[in-house]
Amino acid sequence: MPRPVTPNPDSEVPGVAPKSPENPTTSWSVIQKMAADDPETVRLALDSLLQHYWYPIYVFIRAQSQCNHPDAEDITQALMIHLLAKPEILTRADPSQGTLRAYLLGCAKNFVLKDWEKRTAAKRDIRHTIAWDSMTAQERYEREPANYMNPDRLYARRWALTLLDSTFDKLRAHYREGTIPFDTLRPFLRLDGEASDAQLADIAQQHRTTPGNLRVRIHRLRKRWRTLILQEIKQTLNDPTDTAAQAELQELLASL
Repeated sequence: MPRPVTPNPDSEVPGVAPKSPENPTTSWSVIQKMAADDPETVRLALDSLLQHYWYPIYVFIRAQSQCNHPDAEDITQALMIHLLAKPEILTRADPSQGTLRAYLLGCAKNFVLKDWEKRTAAKRDIRHTIAWDSMTAQERYEREPANYMNPDRLYARRWALTLLDSTFDKLRAHYREGTIPFDTLRPFLRLDGEASDAQLADIAQQHRTTPGNLRVRIHRLRKRWRTLILQEIKQTLNDPTDTAAQAELQELLASL
């Protein structure tokens, strides 16, 4: 977790703390540019990245292969081990491949098509597996909506939701509770649309504030949340410009 920052008294949501050396960046562009003589930094960055995005990959592999949970878990773990063992797959990637999201999907497609059992000698090296809750993965997949079972669409949807969950966690960590808990305001954190006057009036009465003050709080949270989303997206782009991040955001929202 990043170190806490000193709250800004003029803002409901303080800024994000700088990255700590214990938490290497997972920036797509940074990973690609890492020097070959720094394999440990590459490994730590890849491990952090894969910990974050393993579930969208698992979802794609399971839907694409039409396999059960244990087999999908094995294939996903084998792919993770393969990427960790050969970081040059990412560090030497052609920049024309575009986003990290697209490149990892290509890796998954390519891996599924090949004989993964031969790659891993039909075994998973337990020392290098990516940690996750297997039962959680199975239960989460069983709750996926049937109309999203196109593998590519399901992958994009889960990538988007994983990214949004990550930004929610960061927003919560930097929110100053005050008199209104974060969970009370979270239902209003949508990228479009507004809360109704009746909803605001009810919550304002419960927390002894005015609908106007509540609307300001929600506006500040939404603004900060959008900034966090774009920052997170930029970490997955070769061309981390505002324009490219906005375009990726719109594409991800379309998958939901």
